Amino acid sequence: MKPTIHDVARLSGVSTGTVSRVLNNKPSVNPVTRERVKSVVRQLGYVPESAARDLSTGNRLTIGIHLAEGTHRLTPFSLLFFQAVMRKTLGIESRVVDLPSKSDGLPVTNVDGVILLGAHKGDPRIEYLESQGIPYVLVGHDIGRCWVAPDDYDGGRQVAKYLTDCGHKHILFVSFRLDFQNIMDRLRGFSDMLESVGCTLSDSQIISEVDTPLDAYRKFSTFIREHPEEMDRTTAVFACSDEIAVGVKAALYDNGYSVPRDISLVGFDDMPELSDGLTTVHQDIPATASIAIELLHDQILGKGPGTRILPVQLVVRRSTGINLSSK
Repeated sequence: MKPTIHDVARLSGVSTGTVSRVLNNKPSVNPVTRERVKSVVRQLGYVPESAARDLSTGNRLTIGIHLAEGTHRLTPFSLLFFQAVMRKTLGIESRVVDLPSKSDGLPVTNVDGVILLGAHKGDPRIEYLESQGIPYVLVGHDIGRCWVAPDDYDGGRQVAKYLTDCGHKHILFVSFRLDFQNIMDRLRGFSDMLESVGCTLSDSQIISEVDTPLDAYRKFSTFIREHPEEMDRTTAVFACSDEIAVGVKAALYDNGYSVPRDISLVGFDDMPELSDGLTTVHQDIPATASIAIELLHDQILGKGPGTRILPVQLVVRRSTGINLSSK
């Protein structure tokens, strides 16, 4: 029988993740262990990365895009990202699939490489793919791994600076799950900039666990009714995405607030149609997808983990203005 990565791991006395790191020339392996694994590879005649051979000979590869459990597959971001990956792979004979999850939430591994969306704290998919020897790229960031990400931290900083420059001091933050990496970065950048100019962001100003525009509408409407004193102080809202901003805007209008006269509103992503008239942070989704494919091909060919961070830019439109109130 053809030797497998599990055979190499067993005879080397290490995990399959360690074997994968050796095969991919990652630096985080003890030199003695590295040589022992390489010796076993030679002894068994193990040929790693069949996908690398396919790529080098021009054969068709299968690339899976996997979303973390608890994320919605039909969000504007995921749809645009999927389309961008499809366009990028048209000329390189690669097949792109929406990779399903097993019952434990981990991705199936019948593909040559994986792009991971929905990076979050303690993401178990990373170690799992490494243990299976499957090349991957994380849309997010992790030390020692292969990743590409927009500069979410700087995006949060840009929003806070712009709003405070416009005279807004009491700002609400409306968000998905706070353990998502991009949300943590946006919130951290936003909070750090507020603090640097003498403002604060308390827990009472954060509305989280918002999943969809409809959910944002319902939860923000409830917040308005149940926290009138908080709303009396609020002059601006930073929504973690454009789609969440749509729900927040509808809730404000239906509860008697005008945007931007009473409340300024900022989103994130700069999605087509959703961002019409909305001040938001633009991120280049096609560029992220393109770089993810390039980094994944490098991984398949056994190169070291590449990393890229992409700049973002605040785009000012009609949903924000100068705070002229005495709040």
